[in-house]
Amino acid sequence: MQLSQRLWRVLFFFLGLFLIAFTTAICFDLLGEKATQKVLPYIPLIGIAFYVVTLLWPEGFLAYVIYQFSITFIIIFGYGRLAWLNKLNGSWYMALGGLLSLIAIYIQTKDSLYITLIWDFDHNGIYHMVQSVAVILFFLGIRRALLNNQ
Repeated sequence: MQLSQRLWRVLFFFLGLFLIAFTTAICFDLLGEKATQKVLPYIPLIGIAFYVVTLLWPEGFLAYVIYQFSITFIIIFGYGRLAWLNKLNGSWYMALGGLLSLIAIYIQTKDSLYITLIWDFDHNGIYHMVQSVAVILFFLGIRRALLNNQ
């Protein structure tokens, strides 16, 4: 096995853990503390299942795209619902961050995308620029939620 394949395996493992954090957060925000405590022992199984799929499926990256899309879809509609019902301050930011993340996922799958903004960016560079803005929106949403809960 080549070094790059080994590195991708490690990366997929940590990306799976990263998305588990979002799964736990949306579960907590939508269902509350008691329900989240009940499902918390099972949430890591989602990440483990994803990791096993990346090991067995020759195109592990496609598995990651599907996994990220699934979690992001839940984030958009979960935080969108909380925002619509005005139940969690900052949830509009998180829903918008999820939407941008979904757009970034789509961009990542388009090998032919290319733009020049001072520097040249391929689909991977564009993905990371859009995803960076999405992460900022998530942080703004979390900040608003935490400041208003004090």
